[in-house]
Amino acid sequence: LKQLVQNNGIIMVNFYPGFVGGRSIDNVIEHLNYIKSVTGPNHIGLGGDFDGVTAVPDDLDDVSKYPDLFDMLAEGVYKNGTTFAPWTREELRKLAGENLLRVFRDVEGVRDSMVDVEPYEDLIPYQDFVDAGVAEQPCMSDLDIHKQ
Repeated sequence: LKQLVQNNGIIMVNFYPGFVGGRSIDNVIEHLNYIKSVTGPNHIGLGGDFDGVTAVPDDLDDVSKYPDLFDMLAEGVYKNGTTFAPWTREELRKLAGENLLRVFRDVEGVRDSMVDVEPYEDLIPYQDFVDAGVAEQPCMSDLDIHKQ
């Protein structure tokens, strides 16, 4: 997380209960508050991954519940009644998308600075993935067509 700050990056927080510690909106808020305590408010975004996980918090099951999340962050009160330092309007705007837009602008700047650089198109040898222990992961299953 500290490297995100140095790189001016962003972490998109996934709501999968196994990642945030439980199936409640309170778990998501605790997770967001922890990340904010490490990175500050400039490096956090929402990446609920509603279409990519098998479970989501019971009270945060789709984007229609984002207003509930933002209200709770602004009020500084967990669903269980415990309080925390409320998020400011500026921090909530950053969480809602301003941080992501900043990172995209930075990425576009790098793209523009590299317009004359040829892409690196050499294939990574399949054995390198085997040696790293990642050759059989599902997201890399197309490597079979690149075996050398």
